Amino acid sequence: MTEGNPYDRKESISPLASECPPPRRELQESAKETPIEEPQSTISVPPIINQKPKNEDSYQIAPELREYITRTKQEQTLEQERFNNLRKEIPDFERLESEFYQISPNTLFFDTKLQDEILEVIKKRFETLKQIIPGAKTLDFWNETEIDRMFGKGFNPTSLVTSAESAEWFSAKLELDGDEPLMVAELGCGAGWSTTMLFRNLEKIADGRKQYINSIDMSPHAIATTQTLLEYYGISYIIIANNEQRKQISRLIQTGELDSCVLLNLGNFDEILEKYPEDYFHGIYSTHGSAYLSEKEYEKVLSLISKKGKNDAIFVADSLNPLYTNRLSTPILLLQMLFPKVSKKILNALDVKYIFARKGLNNTSKYFPQNSEVKVIRIFNEERADLIINWANYLIRTLRIKRLLETKKSLSVTMDVVERYRSDVFPSTQLNRVVKNINMNANKTVFEELTNKPDFTIFLETIGFRVNK
Repeated sequence: MTEGNPYDRKESISPLASECPPPRRELQESAKETPIEEPQSTISVPPIINQKPKNEDSYQIAPELREYITRTKQEQTLEQERFNNLRKEIPDFERLESEFYQISPNTLFFDTKLQDEILEVIKKRFETLKQIIPGAKTLDFWNETEIDRMFGKGFNPTSLVTSAESAEWFSAKLELDGDEPLMVAELGCGAGWSTTMLFRNLEKIADGRKQYINSIDMSPHAIATTQTLLEYYGISYIIIANNEQRKQISRLIQTGELDSCVLLNLGNFDEILEKYPEDYFHGIYSTHGSAYLSEKEYEKVLSLISKKGKNDAIFVADSLNPLYTNRLSTPILLLQMLFPKVSKKILNALDVKYIFARKGLNNTSKYFPQNSEVKVIRIFNEERADLIINWANYLIRTLRIKRLLETKKSLSVTMDVVERYRSDVFPSTQLNRVVKNINMNANKTVFEELTNKPDFTIFLETIGFRVNK
């Protein structure tokens, strides 16, 4: 296996593996090898712990919860082993993986030959979620079609690299206290790509501490997709079925009985954050998940962050920039993929980073003046774009045509997502205005902007703040 491979992990699997509940807002996203075994169609359902028995210690852990954690650990371990076996059955998998990580060492490699298998597991996880979380409904935006879109986005490195850079920046800015566990909230898990990369980055800075991502999403489909991706990359998770279970799991974390994992919560950001104790989180992270909140909703969430976060906790949020979109020139893109070195040399000599269409589009975002022009990118020549160009070139040179077509499709999906959702986005850089009002009303600096943020691709942006109590 390649050094740095995100799922080549020798250590034992975390003892808290299991299905998890999702929460969030509206909108988060080929020949196949013969499966060695069928994916598990049933996963253990979390016990419903409504309240502690009378006259018992308030911190007593229900025996059925302990049993559930042990059982689901075993189930997830089996599923992780099944995925490992499937990867071994793919000819030249290790060579493909090695080449990919030489091109894009900070993202995640996923072989498109396994996508049908993954999508089948996602459907099974979704069906189980409906048993775990009564009333879990499919959102208009997050249905099976959206799973294909948002999961398929991760098949090319250019799609994932900004999330990887954002997770790295977030992790580097965290202020850790002694040896206590590293506690993070994620607003919107989407398809699970950012959750996986965030977990890996937290591992790097945890310095022996256990780390927990409390991921919140409103969509059961998003949760089911994230469950499957976590299983694929060997990361343990637990589905939080109700608030009493959440409290008891927090107690297991305090006593050191629960290994590092992702805790999946189904619900709105504010309703789930409200259930956690004050001064609980070292950081709150959102790569596009919170970008679809209204300004008023953002104010409420930021108010909760100021309470639930520790002093010096940070909040980082990424979003699209609604004033840019992509409609790349297919002939030029094909030339870049066929002749990456020559085309880059020419574009560099012309001092070109982006080439825009002569005529832009009308702005449809309510956060900018209606007469603003949306610039349309036709050609790009920057280091993040180089990732997919170089990967496609490798696939062309090695005649891996089916994988090349899937990668090209993934790029098209990414461009479509930018175009489809840019009008609904609350631009992260405009959070400065919201934070300014919060600070003025509090008559002190509750949130202070973080420095040295990543220099994202032009149609994406990020911002971060530190909580001062």
